[in-house]
Amino acid sequence: MELGDGVKVTTPAAEGHLIGVLNEPLPNVPDDNDDPKTTMFSSLDYEIAFRAKALTVLLTRGTSIAKAAVSEVAKNHVNGELRGHAIQALAYGLSDAERVQLKTQLRPEDERYVYRPHRTDPDFETKVQHYVSTY
Repeated sequence: MELGDGVKVTTPAAEGHLIGVLNEPLPNVPDDNDDPKTTMFSSLDYEIAFRAKALTVLLTRGTSIAKAAVSEVAKNHVNGELRGHAIQALAYGLSDAERVQLKTQLRPEDERYVYRPHRTDPDFETKVQHYVSTY
């Protein structure tokens, strides 16, 4: 997979590019175009999804620089939805004790994202029901 200009996602240059994507300010676009009849998303939804993908790819690199960049988004990004994506990515595969430790580094209003279920969880449906009833 290439990011453009021949830069493959497995290279150090890709890591820098993806971190740059995370550091770009979100554009001032409306978030009111969601239309359930047409399943259209707003421009902001696409911007968030683009950055969420960058978060995921960065974490798969497994470097301390990549993890630090994702942690920075989880703790300090101005957009709560993007913080949630970063927190969910960081929490993936963590033990309960590790999740408790992660919560201590987050804003109180974002702690719920530590427990947001992931589709690959064996008991996904049960976790979704618990998440929805709790948060």
